[in-house]
Amino acid sequence: MKLINPGSSGEFGWHSLETVLVCPRRAALSRAQRIKSESDALARGSLFHVGLAHLYARRMPGGKDEYLSPLAAVDALAEQEGGLYAKWADRVKEALRAYRAHWGSEEHLEPKEIERVLRLNVQGKPYTQRLDLIVFNKNTGKYYIWDHKTTYAIAAKVTRTYSLTGQMLGLTLMGRKAYGDRFGGVVLNFAKLNWTGEFAFGRSTVELAPLAVRDFKHTILYAHRILEDEVLGKPPEEVTPAFTSDACFGKYGPCPGRDFCKGERNGG
Repeated sequence: MKLINPGSSGEFGWHSLETVLVCPRRAALSRAQRIKSESDALARGSLFHVGLAHLYARRMPGGKDEYLSPLAAVDALAEQEGGLYAKWADRVKEALRAYRAHWGSEEHLEPKEIERVLRLNVQGKPYTQRLDLIVFNKNTGKYYIWDHKTTYAIAAKVTRTYSLTGQMLGLTLMGRKAYGDRFGGVVLNFAKLNWTGEFAFGRSTVELAPLAVRDFKHTILYAHRILEDEVLGKPPEEVTPAFTSDACFGKYGPCPGRDFCKGERNGG
């Protein structure tokens, strides 16, 4: 049976372009495969994502015969990646059991697409984005793009932090292009998943931001300009670093290129 690959959106996806905007040198290091991001948040999030991908894929016609069970998928990814993934595997499987008990069979929801990569052409520049799930809601007659989020807490302030992010603006653009008036919006599918304590789950539709959605295409073009002018064709040593607090020490910890920028290169 298949293991779904919850991979990235590619070199022209939002996370890659966002890295260019945050710090061109980090983008160069990443493109040269000189650094790799590792964190508990990334490991638990990836494992939970793959579990949900299999949960909903198996609810599609023929899915049970094609894909691993959610728990088996978590084990397979943990074995494949090792390290922090192996550490989090059992805890994530507990969370998946709790998720299914919380939401039940969800018979009003029809999964349509799992881990699909969508593409846009913005004035000749490519933009790609991997989406977690597209569902059709029988009660509303609309299609929704879901984005799964593991978080330390579920609160209004957490939800609001996503309303103006490029990821959500891009998903909104793509949803409108694909479904027009039948697009219901982007849904954040939250799971409170910490090492200890109770699990919690919630869903929230991303707040509409019409001006931001319109302007997001300019953001994509701006990121491409930086990529072409400052990153491509240059070794990381010659690419300008940002040296801001957000770039060097973000919400998931220190930048994986920090030692490189400090001068700790092969002992130099």
